[in-house]
Parts: sequence; C-alpha cells; structure tokens
Amino acid sequence: MMVANPYAFFAAVLLPISLSAQTITAKLLVNPVHIEERIPLSIGGSVEVGVSQRSSLQLSGLYRFDKQLSQGIDQGPKYYLDYRYYLRQLQQKNSGLYLSPYIGYGLLKLAEGDEPTGLVESEQMVETLTGVLIGYQPYKLARFSIDAYAGPEYQWRTKTTNYALGGNTQLALNRLWFRAGVSLSFRLKK
Repeated sequence: MMVANPYAFFAAVLLPISLSAQTITAKLLVNPVHIEERIPLSIGGSVEVGVSQRSSLQLSGLYRFDKQLSQGIDQGPKYYLDYRYYLRQLQQKNSGLYLSPYIGYGLLKLAEGDEPTGLVESEQMVETLTGVLIGYQPYKLARFSIDAYAGPEYQWRTKTTNYALGGNTQLALNRLWFRAGVSLSFRLKK
C-alpha cells in the first residue's frame, strides 16, 4: 500500500482540529542510542493538539539513521498519528497517564546490502504501522514537561529491490516490534 503524500493527509486531519484546540504542545525527540538495526539514531518532533480536557491527537515525524558497519547508512522518515486518552487528569488539561492507539507510515532507503557490488541499483522499505502506547506526561512546571511512552507495534513492511540489469523484487517482512521514547515538551497553548 503506497501513500501518495502523507503530509497532506496529516495536515487535513489536524488543521481543522487545531483551530479549536484546547491545548497545543510542541515536542522534540532525540534518540542518541544506537543498537544495530534494532534501535536507529533518530531526531524528530511532534505537535499534540488537545480536542477535549482528556483527549488529544498527536502528529509526529522523525528521521532515522541506521549505521551498518561497512554497509553505509539506512535512512528515512517515519510519521505517526496518535489518539491519546488521559486516564486521570492532573491539574492541566491533557496531562498525566494516557493510553494511545496510533497508525504510522515509514519509508527507509536501504544502504548497500550483501549483494555483489553493481548488481543492486537501490533498495527501500515501506512500512505501515499500528499499535498502542501507554505513557505519562506530567506538567510540574507551567509549560514544560517530559513525555515518556512505550508499547507494542505491528509493522507491515515491504522491501523492494531494484536491479541494475532491470527488474525488481518485493519481499514482505512483517513483524511485531516495540515503540518507545522520551520527548521534551513545551505547551504553546494551555
């Protein structure tokens, strides 16, 4: 399944909601930890838009760098749309413990693999993602917070290999995975 323009889809979903938003929070995500292909280096950001006292939508985008020894760098964007429901509201709206089902889309340009040099022209991985997170976002200070979350993620992945002599192959590599992270949050609208 190919998504023509994920930016347009996410903008169409979030723009009408943000105009009547209860809260708007900007977040920065930096993952400096790298463990082979399991955890790539990444940097990104997100915007959480409150739609009620205890629920919100969050759009996230990040860019991954997966350094493989002697094989170059696998890299590409990943996007998520999360719905968050806060189980117990703290003093501020949209804060505290939450459950968050989500959907996502990723595109990863793969570096040279184990194929002989010159045989493979390019390889890419397209990912469609879904799962649920449990997280905690307290607001101890007026506008700053740390958002921590974790949960299972199912990935429908298709690896496409284009050969220099013509033709291509596609391979389905679906898997159950794990999504987790910590982001620094700044509330633009309380």
